[in-house]
Amino acid sequence: MVSLRTVKVLFVVASFFALQTTSCSSKNGRSGGGSGGQGGSGGATGTGGVAATGGSSASGGASGSGGSPASGGVTGAGGSSAMGGGTGGTSASGGSSASGGSTGSGGTRSTGGATGSGGAMGGGGATGSGGTMGGGGAGRSTGGAMGGGATSMGGMTGTGGGTGTGGATTTGGSTATGGTGNFATGGTGGPTGTGGTGGAPATLVLPIVRSSTSYVLQFGDLFFEVNPQVGARVITLTFAGGSNLLTGTAQNADNYGSTFRISPQSSWNSAGWPPPPEIDIDAYTASASGQSFTATSPNAASIGATVTKKFTAGLDNDSIIAEYTITATADGKSFAPWEDTRVFPGGLTFYPTGDGTPTGGSFALPTTTAAFACTWFQYPASVSASQRIIADGKEGWLAQVTTDGTVLIKKFPDIPLANQAPGEGEISIYVDGGGKFIELETQGGYQAVANGNSLVWTTTWYVRKLPNGVSATPSQALVDWVRGVIQ
Repeated sequence: MVSLRTVKVLFVVASFFALQTTSCSSKNGRSGGGSGGQGGSGGATGTGGVAATGGSSASGGASGSGGSPASGGVTGAGGSSAMGGGTGGTSASGGSSASGGSTGSGGTRSTGGATGSGGAMGGGGATGSGGTMGGGGAGRSTGGAMGGGATSMGGMTGTGGGTGTGGATTTGGSTATGGTGNFATGGTGGPTGTGGTGGAPATLVLPIVRSSTSYVLQFGDLFFEVNPQVGARVITLTFAGGSNLLTGTAQNADNYGSTFRISPQSSWNSAGWPPPPEIDIDAYTASASGQSFTATSPNAASIGATVTKKFTAGLDNDSIIAEYTITATADGKSFAPWEDTRVFPGGLTFYPTGDGTPTGGSFALPTTTAAFACTWFQYPASVSASQRIIADGKEGWLAQVTTDGTVLIKKFPDIPLANQAPGEGEISIYVDGGGKFIELETQGGYQAVANGNSLVWTTTWYVRKLPNGVSATPSQALVDWVRGVIQ
């Protein structure tokens, strides 16, 4: 027979084992069903994709809370993945909120890691302007989706983050690893770009005023120099450090560089030569401002006009913009603007063929070819006498390809044949009989200008290298390329 004392002892022992069982069950409950990841701020807002640390890892068990959504740009933790003690992956965030959390499975491995929207929605890398498109995230994920990566509109490519193994889908951030115990670090998003080399404007090298005889526009591949003390004449034009495209005093003491004249030539004097010195060779009053400089001539009383030249760096399209203003200083005057640019002999000169029949004036016509709706002059092997072609053009451009494949294109407003100055033409090519230079001449419309009034005419210069696959011979490809440059 069992005594009452023995019964009490057995009761106490049984109670003790029951408590132990309950305690173990409770511990297993916490281990398998902990809070699935602390909801947290997930880190500060990443401007351009700073990686936020996802919540704490759960040790398996019950469903996690998934973390609170972030507000105001603070990244909510994507929740930790459950895997019986494995660490869930962290969510990379560009500043968006995370939704959803980890689903615990009572200590067993979770499938695919965190549920919900795939972790934090990453804003991606830094946003710039005019740069290259960022590559889309990391490579292929095993058992999970590939990160979208950061899209950079203007700088370097933001790295979208590491590859998740069985992780949650991320958009723009890092991929969470779903229970392997590893985590991927979110992409940094890349630094803000300055626009890259493909679309950023060139930078003007200052100062413009190098000396009283040297005003310079230097940017990109261009070096453009004017001497205000000699008729504000353009004396240097180089491309990518190459040789000067314009002739100098070694070729001709008077006729060199690029100058400006007032048309018609017959108005200069009874002989039609030389040009008024106030406009051609005398000192101009010059000043510089911003990305331009301006030079104004003395009054040329013989023709009743002054000339102002303004040269501007076209930083957006690597061009030189020349604006010429003729101001009448006497009554009853009519003028046409005239730009005369002297280059070295050789190469190929061409322009879109216009109306009417070309003339040579007092000179013989050079040999030209008509093809692809253009007139082409190929410099001959030898020259024994000066030649000239005076003609109407179309489209408003004239191009010269040098012997080394450098191309000078002059763009100007196209005018009809009826508006050209008496005895002159919209386009003229003069070939020096001594074989020293070629003159590329363009003119604007002829019009009356009242005393004190002005006319303004603008030309634009482009200098380029011939692209691969386009040769310095008459072709549709060459014509189309020139049109593309000046558009």
